[in-house]
Amino acid sequence: MQRVSSWHQAAGEKCGLETHHDLGNLQAANDGIAHVSRYTIDQSELILQPFLFFGGDLPSPISFFPTDGGEPRQISTDDRGLPIFVSSNEGFFGLPRRDGVAMVKREYRYDDEGVAIVEGWSRDLGLGTVSDDGAWLVGRRATEAHVLDASTGKTVFVHPFSNPVDYSLRIHDGRLVLGHGVGDPDDIARCLGKRRVVSRTPEDGSDSGLTIRLIANVTVEKACLADLRERGLYRTVYDVYDLRTLADGGSPDHYRVEYGESPHCGSGDDPFGTLEVRDEQLVYVPRT
Repeated sequence: MQRVSSWHQAAGEKCGLETHHDLGNLQAANDGIAHVSRYTIDQSELILQPFLFFGGDLPSPISFFPTDGGEPRQISTDDRGLPIFVSSNEGFFGLPRRDGVAMVKREYRYDDEGVAIVEGWSRDLGLGTVSDDGAWLVGRRATEAHVLDASTGKTVFVHPFSNPVDYSLRIHDGRLVLGHGVGDPDDIARCLGKRRVVSRTPEDGSDSGLTIRLIANVTVEKACLADLRERGLYRTVYDVYDLRTLADGGSPDHYRVEYGESPHCGSGDDPFGTLEVRDEQLVYVPRT
């Protein structure tokens, strides 16, 4: 019997509650399909969602298992990626629109007749990530990161990137970390031009068209960037914003951390803190 388990600890509880749900045939093997499990943003449900990594249609809905042992819910979606769900009542999607992609907020309303889908808002941005409390959402463009009010979709502030190189994005403990490379645009363009395409793989698309998948060798590009770094012409930085300060209606607190080629917490490169020896003990010191 296939089962899914979740472990939940409510505020003030000393012990957690483990719940089990019978999956039946939901996670049976299926060519081209992987099932990904994760918690909703509000931690109230465990999600089991199919992720399509080959061509074809999604064969099964997304399932939500309440951590308090309540009745599961299921919804269908046209998103081939991994939507971000605050709960089974609300989610954010990256969907194809016109000549690009759009970040879309959807709300789900349940009754005896089924599930009604309401589109809250849509923005011409790539889907990034959501803050821990579900209040702020990050959308992406090639050279910009937009922080949005998740309830309205309105941009709160925009962070421009000088170059879309070594780009990374994550949120932890209310802080948004944007990693990127800084250098002369012409120097970086020359390095990016050294990327070699080593394979072109034709694949059947779901619309009976033909998709060309490119497999590139980025070794030469990385060597070029490493050379620029050694000559002092290129560096990588984290811009860190405290999203918790946005609740006051002002600009978020911000600081920048420069990191090396292989960052780790012991090097002082970590955007959240560093490892230090104090009183002959190794301790983690968070940044403030």
